[in-house]
Amino acid sequence: MDKSTDLSDVLQKIFVTARTQRSFNRKTVSMDRLHQAYDLIKWAPTAYNSSPLRIAVVTSSDKRETLASHMSPVNQQWVREAPVALILCADDEFTTGMKQMGSPEHLTTMLHGNGEIAASGALMQAAYLLIGLRAVGLDVGPMTGADFNAIDRDFFQDTSWRPFMVVVAGDEPTPQSERPRLNRLDTEDVFSVL
Repeated sequence: MDKSTDLSDVLQKIFVTARTQRSFNRKTVSMDRLHQAYDLIKWAPTAYNSSPLRIAVVTSSDKRETLASHMSPVNQQWVREAPVALILCADDEFTTGMKQMGSPEHLTTMLHGNGEIAASGALMQAAYLLIGLRAVGLDVGPMTGADFNAIDRDFFQDTSWRPFMVVVAGDEPTPQSERPRLNRLDTEDVFSVL
């Protein structure tokens, strides 16, 4: 089998056959797997290479319960039972990381405190992360149904991190009744040539 066939199979798995999962067997997901996913996506573009995404890995049972209590009722069980729960955040002080990565001083000064760059860049990186997690063989369930003000207060009050998404992940989804997959928009419904 040539490499293009291998790549095609991987892309099919990541983008076409993978489904959003929220219910998993309790097999542990190692930090190495999470780091491997991040190492895949850290080079993907963000505005000014700002890389404002920060990831809190919730491991302790009491923190997991606190997080679950701030999720919408339909999402609470998934957070309690998933092998790993991640809180994705935008770092308001992302320019500190830019300095660490070698960005010029004039650029970090210009962008300091730019919440729009932090929010949009972190959201872009969240999408990359979901793809990266799938690429290392994990199934994912991203969730935005939560009280993020309460999550901010209970987890990040004295930090510059601002939560905006919770992702559960694992590599052994439980058998579930799969609903028929809904359609997606076709290219002619999405593209406009100007």
